[in-house]
Amino acid sequence: MKNDLEVKIKSILENGPQISEDQVRSLMILIRKSIELLGDPDKQRYLILNLFCNWCAHTKIDQSNTGLRILAKVNDALFEVKNSQDSFETQSKLSQAIGYVSLRKELISFLNNTNLIGYLEVNTPGNDLWGHILTHLLEIIRDVPLEFPSISDLDETKKNIYKQIIKNAIKPGWGVLSMKIEKIDYSQLKSPFTGELLSLRIGFDGNRNTIVVPLLLNIALI
Repeated sequence: MKNDLEVKIKSILENGPQISEDQVRSLMILIRKSIELLGDPDKQRYLILNLFCNWCAHTKIDQSNTGLRILAKVNDALFEVKNSQDSFETQSKLSQAIGYVSLRKELISFLNNTNLIGYLEVNTPGNDLWGHILTHLLEIIRDVPLEFPSISDLDETKKNIYKQIIKNAIKPGWGVLSMKIEKIDYSQLKSPFTGELLSLRIGFDGNRNTIVVPLLLNIALI
């Protein structure tokens, strides 16, 4: 089974920049199956990668400790820039916090350990495989929320993540409890941004209060 999965993963990657959204979805499913075959110590090396694989296959993510830790990182990023007037700094911090920089590093590591070396390590003009994978991936997980389950149902690990968020809330009652990627038409808003942009909608206080911030995709191309 392991060899069969490797062959199928390689055949998808060989499409290069012509890779399609459906192929990226299949790629993430194949990778998830491959991770399931690993021993527990090795699985720990791919927590972000496995989260994004699962994100592609569900309509909501609310039980993943890795996912909730991303919410904590988003919360910490907002806490860091809460007094900043620099919109680029806010975009940059949040785009890093949601995990796709770490995702690329883990994906490269996974491929290298699967004898599929070099596919994502060098991106040249016109041959940006990672950029195409990321674009399709964000479209696949678009509108799929990452959120806390009911606070009353939290186990000890999730409670600790929640406490960390509340401790660093950007203001009382404004801790990050959910997020999802959306396309936002900024021409309809009083905003310095224009046009339709892929953005992060961040929810506080049971989603009664939200903010949206445009994402920076090129920050993941490192």
